[in-house]
Amino acid sequence: MTVNKIEDNNAQEYKTKESFVAFVDILGFSQMIVEDGGKGETLKVVKDAIASATKLLEERKAIHNHPYAFWYKEFQVKSFSDCFCFSIPLEFDNGEKDYKQNFVAFYVWIQAFCNTLLKAGFLCRGGITQGWHYSDDKIIFSKALVDAYLLESKKANHPLILIHQDLIDNLVQKGFGEQHYYQYMFVHDTTGRSFLHPFNYSIVDELFFGFVEQVNGKLIEERSELIEVFLSIIERNIEKLIGRSEVDKWQWLKEFSHYTLSGQYYDRFSPGLFRSRKGKEYK
Repeated sequence: MTVNKIEDNNAQEYKTKESFVAFVDILGFSQMIVEDGGKGETLKVVKDAIASATKLLEERKAIHNHPYAFWYKEFQVKSFSDCFCFSIPLEFDNGEKDYKQNFVAFYVWIQAFCNTLLKAGFLCRGGITQGWHYSDDKIIFSKALVDAYLLESKKANHPLILIHQDLIDNLVQKGFGEQHYYQYMFVHDTTGRSFLHPFNYSIVDELFFGFVEQVNGKLIEERSELIEVFLSIIERNIEKLIGRSEVDKWQWLKEFSHYTLSGQYYDRFSPGLFRSRKGKEYK
């Protein structure tokens, strides 16, 4: 694990760690604040959704002598208003977890979080990368977070978690394209954007950790049931937002849902990562 050192004027040593970092934003938060009018009703909905999304993580952190206590201790979720910073080191000193396992687990946590919020009617978008990162109770000091934020703010104009090119290059170098879960974990569109597949985290979890050897009908059925629940939420929001610019984000998610369910819009979406800086396509 790569560790960089920074010293302040008091000679106190701080350590940054090479980490996976994601910046995630809840869409429409400003409008929710306006509509709430200070009553706190919207705040309760948001806090309940966030608590539900992070419940499993908090429960596992609290288990005394948990065999992976070091992993849950290092997995960080920091929030401010509608913004969240997720982070986990690329590797651990004790060697218990490696690059692939950390990234797969990171992917599962992030998408479970976003989908929990979607069930409550909130859309998320973000950026994800790897790089040096420091976080404590008072400060986040991180090149990776800056890169993830800039990616989200400049290019993530739909509810997706975009993958930074630096991370794409590293994922390819680490052999992700050869893994049997690869086509379920990553997807790209005709604009060249590569992003995390929002609905396949349970499938990837099952494949990676060896609970199943291949995708079966039960996993596909469970995913379909999940997406059908989301589609009812999506349709209600499309109907409510017709005539407003925000409807485009829900329409995009509707199209992607149907792509996942039945292969519609195959001319717009494809499995796998898109390209490197040299223009090579990863399939």
